[in-house]
Amino acid sequence: MARYPDELVASGKYRPHRVGDLVGDLLAATQRRKETADPVLAAWQQVVPPGLAPHCRIKAVVGSSLQVLVDSPAYLYELQLCRDELVQAVQGLCRRPRITNLKLTLG
Repeated sequence: MARYPDELVASGKYRPHRVGDLVGDLLAATQRRKETADPVLAAWQQVVPPGLAPHCRIKAVVGSSLQVLVDSPAYLYELQLCRDELVQAVQGLCRRPRITNLKLTLG
């Protein structure tokens, strides 16, 4: 078990935390991310063309950018062709968070 020097504890730079408090904070942060991502995920599933849906998945929502992984260069190209329409369709279905950019990545 790690030990902390007395002067570090006395200086106030180290403060012990209860594990339950840390877990509660982690769960709250996870819930906030889920509340942000769920509407975007639902909107994406509605707007992505059925032939392309099996070949792409949402990686993350970062700010106003939707990051999508695509499994093939051919499908990546097809999604790039309809990028603007997809962004507009997601915006129409999902007001928050406001998606203004679609970042497509091969992966």
